[in-house]
Amino acid sequence: MQKLFKALIKAAVGASSPKASTNEKARVALQPPTKIKGATESYELVGEASYQDALDRLAGPKGEDAVYLDCSATLIEEPKNPHDKNAVYCLISGLKVGYISRDENLAIKAIIRKRGSNGQLAVNAQIRGGWNRGRNDKGNYGVRIQVPT
Repeated sequence: MQKLFKALIKAAVGASSPKASTNEKARVALQPPTKIKGATESYELVGEASYQDALDRLAGPKGEDAVYLDCSATLIEEPKNPHDKNAVYCLISGLKVGYISRDENLAIKAIIRKRGSNGQLAVNAQIRGGWNRGRNDKGNYGVRIQVPT
């Protein structure tokens, strides 16, 4: 009887769930996409490999299938970036997830200045990929954004 009671308590609080690990950071809620008036252009972020921990917190642990999660994001100019004074990075729910490529950041900065505010612009994003099917079949998360033109 005591074993049954302990099992029920564990199930109720999630202690037996792999997601309840004390080493895993809490999942962060995604904000739904916003309506963007007019035309948009799609861009793939770069550098997401450096932000897989943040993307794991946003999209959850990697499973067998890739994910496609639509959400809102913010592009932010980063003029003090030591590698590129024209850098523009992307936040989703307050977590940095990647950068606009060097080839595209000047065009994006112009859009931020035209349609954004204080060096920031709200955009829509999709977190994609992120699977783990076993030893040699793992994929990182990536992020694609929709920017108003």
